[in-house]
Amino acid sequence: MRFFRILIFIAACLSGVSVSGQEIDETATAPTGSSKGGAWGYFGLRGGAHFSEVLFSDTFRPVIMQTSFVYGKQYGAVGKLFLAEHAGIQMEVNYIEKGYKQLLDSGFYTTKMNYLEIPLLMNAYLGKQKTQFFVNMGPYLEIFLNQKDELQGVVKDGEEFYRFDPNVDRTIGYGLRASGGLNRLFSFGLLQLEGGLEVTISDMIFSNRLISTIPDGSKHLVGFVSLAYMIPMGKKPEARGK
Repeated sequence: MRFFRILIFIAACLSGVSVSGQEIDETATAPTGSSKGGAWGYFGLRGGAHFSEVLFSDTFRPVIMQTSFVYGKQYGAVGKLFLAEHAGIQMEVNYIEKGYKQLLDSGFYTTKMNYLEIPLLMNAYLGKQKTQFFVNMGPYLEIFLNQKDELQGVVKDGEEFYRFDPNVDRTIGYGLRASGGLNRLFSFGLLQLEGGLEVTISDMIFSNRLISTIPDGSKHLVGFVSLAYMIPMGKKPEARGK
């Protein structure tokens, strides 16, 4: 319920974006006369699929464990705001499934962790026609929601095994995302195809170096592909001509 309230709040904020005193090519996804003031934006929904893993490491010793990727989905709301030609901001609020699979001597352990993720990205694009190339880069905040674990087999004595515990480990984290893709403008709105990588800077599992042998590095790694549909927000600018 909290997730949908946030989406409604962002939609209400972006619906107030207006354009004043600037000229824009109707085939562009951002203002070309932004030096005269004003802003232009888009708002919509996005969804995608990804693979994710947790990278375990330790500063003082090797971590002897084998992990592999798990697949998940992500979806949410996305908004783009342009204040200058070829540059703007992209903000999202997403539900995203992360996790990892650990291979054991006698089976495997899989955990899928659900997060509310809020990226704030710098956006730059090339082109003034209906098809444009863009890149995004910036930080994101993640808030843990819940998890589902599956253990098949037995964890043997001496085998390295680490399970996320929300009562002890970090439920709020942050990281960086870098991505790129294509924008395509249609009469019914804007389609955005995006692919990229993100990695947490904070560690998922809490480790007290003085009293614990738990690795001091445990970072989510996600590679994703997504598709977004957006509509213009605010007053539609006048075209300069064909």
